[in-house]
Amino acid sequence: MIALNLNLILIFFALIFFIGILGIILFSRNFIQFLVYMELIYLNISFLFVVISSYVLNSIGELFSFFILSIAAAEAAIGFALIVLILNKAGTILLKDFHHFQG
Repeated sequence: MIALNLNLILIFFALIFFIGILGIILFSRNFIQFLVYMELIYLNISFLFVVISSYVLNSIGELFSFFILSIAAAEAAIGFALIVLILNKAGTILLKDFHHFQG
């Protein structure tokens, strides 16, 4: 097994996290892209908990990772249900057209 430096792994996870944040801020034009970038952030945080827990030889991070993944799956299911509902009502899933659903 190859032992990787923890600093290198943390830099990689920070890079993937900021790609997800920048994707949400700059590149998400419709709701599906927004959900994909959110899932990228959730998975990144979950894998970070697994790496840190294996580094400190503690299984709490791995259990917390399962909790995060279950929350992410529920969020994705609700998000896709909202996409179907909005697509049927408005005919579009572009984020700029969501002002019709105020109040």
